[in-house]
Amino acid sequence: AMVTSSPHPASASQFIPCDRSAPFARPFLHASLPDHPHGLALSSDCELLYVADRSNHRVQCFRMSDGTAVDCTARDAVWGPYGLALHMARGSQLMLYVCDANNDRIVGFNARALSAAPLVAFGSNGALAGELDRPRGLSVAGSELVVAELGNNRCSVWSSHSGECTRTVGDVASENGALPLRQPFGVMHAHGLLLVTESTTFGRLVVFSWPAGEPLQVLSPRGCAALGGMVADAHWIYC
Repeated sequence: AMVTSSPHPASASQFIPCDRSAPFARPFLHASLPDHPHGLALSSDCELLYVADRSNHRVQCFRMSDGTAVDCTARDAVWGPYGLALHMARGSQLMLYVCDANNDRIVGFNARALSAAPLVAFGSNGALAGELDRPRGLSVAGSELVVAELGNNRCSVWSSHSGECTRTVGDVASENGALPLRQPFGVMHAHGLLLVTESTTFGRLVVFSWPAGEPLQVLSPRGCAALGGMVADAHWIYC
């Protein structure tokens, strides 16, 4: 099974658990709780769901079994959050990293104590190395964090240990004109590859090798407009 968020106002900000055999399952959370939810992160035991509650400027944690809210970041700890990623750091510390989009930075919280102050924060507004512009998607790749930067048309790679930017992906023009990236939004490390979605009118899925970051393939799914987040299982990618 998988969980998808529906951030459009008309959808009443709901969360929908899906299964291939029942792809239109009913929402399990009350409509009034989050406002414009975007990024999701599910704990490895599938018991807790973390939600980027974008318009309320917070991240919430819900129990999957009944939809009960169990924790929440402090007010103004983040502003307009988008992508989320869980990562087991050194010392068995489970971290939740958040794209703090309106502040152009990445913030790390103790995933088991969201209401406590952030443990780490890195990045600032700009286009140079170590700077961010409208970070959207976020993914863990080993000990590194990959951030899709909508404003800089690239993905930046950061060390989860030091918080330093080590390199960028997708920002060098290619001879065939496929790159640089065009408003990247979602990013995911899966099957030994880096997958990036674009939020332009004609949405593309761009595939890179990992960790080299060499472009391998550009897919333009038929009938798709702007693409957002994605999930993957052993056989399929869902955008």
